[in-house]
Amino acid sequence: MRMIMTVCVAITLLSASMASPTWATHAQRTCDATATSSVGAWTTAFHTTNVDVRATVGQFAPDPLLATTVEVTAPSCLLIQFTAAPRFPIHDEGGQLVFQIRVDGRPVTGQGHLDIETPRARIPLLEVAEDDVGIYALQAYLLLAPVTPGVHVVEVLYGVLCWGGGDCARTVRSATMTVGYQ
Repeated sequence: MRMIMTVCVAITLLSASMASPTWATHAQRTCDATATSSVGAWTTAFHTTNVDVRATVGQFAPDPLLATTVEVTAPSCLLIQFTAAPRFPIHDEGGQLVFQIRVDGRPVTGQGHLDIETPRARIPLLEVAEDDVGIYALQAYLLLAPVTPGVHVVEVLYGVLCWGGGDCARTVRSATMTVGYQ
């Protein structure tokens, strides 16, 4: 009798967790709003950094690559589109450019993660897929961020992941961010 109850409880818990939208490791999240307004920020300048995100445990270049503010009057969802043209080195020079999009100082959900062992940390970021081509190649990202009513600051931070020796500085240009909101 005890074994049957244990199996029934286990099946019930499994069924309940499967019915929940967050039962899977990669659960889908939703964010509903109709974008009726938008604001943009862009730069055509060249921006170079050698701030190592791993060595400084989540610190990025001191000034955001892009930043803007939006004001929403009801619970909403920000639609954040970000594009940039990072330079891919001709040869591996020991580093990789990374971005992080934040709303009100917090990383937006949906970015990848960099896990650091010492000190233990998980850093949300967008990695640039590098090819050995020695050119500036357009990268594009689209993220959603649920927000409450009020003024919100949206920023794009940038840094590098350094490995090996040598200079791991990376350059990005032509960065554009558009934020759609209601």
